[in-house]
Amino acid sequence: MLNYVVEEHRPPYGLMNQLIPAEEKEMLAKREVKVSNITCKIFEETEAICSCIIKINDKEPQSEELKLKKVNGTWLVDQGKENVMTLGEEELFIETD
Repeated sequence: MLNYVVEEHRPPYGLMNQLIPAEEKEMLAKREVKVSNITCKIFEETEAICSCIIKINDKEPQSEELKLKKVNGTWLVDQGKENVMTLGEEELFIETD
């Protein structure tokens, strides 16, 4: 997950990742996550606001917005801990590594 976050926001995300018990990470990794209707508006060729619809398991789909920043040619998430994506009352953590 940290590979996809801009450098200045990695410490809070790393801490959150460390605080999640291994059993919960295993449970989260088994969830069925579908992302659809991805659209992005690019500003100044280095910043973007993207929106999408996220559906986890049998829950109602939720619309989410994500800030991205282009760093060395790669688009990274540019959201601080105050903007962690949520789905209902549950924080959304998607393990990619």
